[in-house]
Amino acid sequence: MQSYHFRGNEGEQVPDNVPTIIVDDHVEVLPEYCCRDLRLREVQLNEGLKVIRTGSFSGSKLAGVRIPSTTETIEEHAFNACKQLTEVAFAEPSSLERLKEAVFMSCPGLERIKLPPSVKWIERLVFCSCDALVQVDLSLSNIRDIPSTSFAYSRALQAVRLPTCVARIASQAFANCIHLVTVEMAPTYSVRIEQDSFLGCASLANILFPQGVIEKGILGVVFADKCTTLHKCCGPTIDELVQDLIHRFDGHPFHRLCYHSSTTTVDELRDTPLENDDDDDAPAVDKFGMTPFHILCSSVDPRQDLFLVLLDKFPHYSVLGLKDANGKRAMDYLVANWTLETKVLFQEAMRRWTIDSLEHWGAPAGVMQDMERRVEAICTATRKDRRVNLYKEACSQIERYARNENMTVLELSLWKQKIVETGHGREECRFLCHADIVLSNIGAFLGLVKSSS
Repeated sequence: MQSYHFRGNEGEQVPDNVPTIIVDDHVEVLPEYCCRDLRLREVQLNEGLKVIRTGSFSGSKLAGVRIPSTTETIEEHAFNACKQLTEVAFAEPSSLERLKEAVFMSCPGLERIKLPPSVKWIERLVFCSCDALVQVDLSLSNIRDIPSTSFAYSRALQAVRLPTCVARIASQAFANCIHLVTVEMAPTYSVRIEQDSFLGCASLANILFPQGVIEKGILGVVFADKCTTLHKCCGPTIDELVQDLIHRFDGHPFHRLCYHSSTTTVDELRDTPLENDDDDDAPAVDKFGMTPFHILCSSVDPRQDLFLVLLDKFPHYSVLGLKDANGKRAMDYLVANWTLETKVLFQEAMRRWTIDSLEHWGAPAGVMQDMERRVEAICTATRKDRRVNLYKEACSQIERYARNENMTVLELSLWKQKIVETGHGREECRFLCHADIVLSNIGAFLGLVKSSS
């Protein structure tokens, strides 16, 4: 049996061996647990469906689902523990208003979610323990309350964009999202952030508090000691920490524009004057060690047009090699949040950082070709773990080249200095730093040393 037509009859049993279910057009409510723990891979939900009841697809092997434009409510645990689920799409214009408790809890294949404008309520545990969830975009929704544990233990979560209407982030809403770096808030609204809302978010760094966030007795325990990056980089007291997060981009216009990348225009970024007039190649870093590249690349849906403006503003390859307080380069965030769009940004960034630097150092053509092959291998890798490992290898290789370049320059400088000071021959004055890469023009350099001594 290739497919099964679900008619919505009372007590209807769906066979366990069908890969596809087609819901008939007249069905308005999917019954509770109607497809629980089935082996189906695909479901075609009908336009006209209004409610997906409790546990309808929990534990099934669904790979993806499209929520019809007529659906208004998804009830508790409807897609809980769908281990193969990687994509959730919402038909437009959507009528969906409410996601109840634990709807997508423990869906380890789900990587990103973007809720439509119609959504007004989500309940606790809705995206809890989604191990692969990298980014969450709530900016178009009308959600005012981020409930307790709604995204807790989603350990891969890197970036969240909140709606401008949000009024409360509840206790432990993002608890133990250990890789959460970016939380984007609009600059003008007031939001209540409750106790332990970011408990255990050890990597949290790219967050800017709006002025209206301060409430007496609330922020003292929002960021527990396990938020190590925040406590390492901000003031030691809670009042100092809050002020640091309100004013963190003061004097850093590029950082601020990249943080609010969803509303920043290309012209705004392009027309912003450089912070350091005497050094165009060196953008300022904030107290988290982040450049504008870090801010942009760790955001939800990093924009290519803004990225290209930054490259034009700060063209020197070394900028992309800088690490922030989490020990991350800007490209690290792109590798973690891999899409067709971020792949394009990654290719351009890696070309600028690796190929341009090797060319500057005078590396042989073979070395540059090897690096080009490494970058291509990263971009064509289909598995995330493979892509990450290849990227780490490429970073190690370019760091080795950089160390050897620095060692070579040091060796030549010390060698020359010893010749000048002692007047002895070149062989006798040789100073070895154990560099294993020597620039191609070393012979000409040594000739210059000989003639000047």
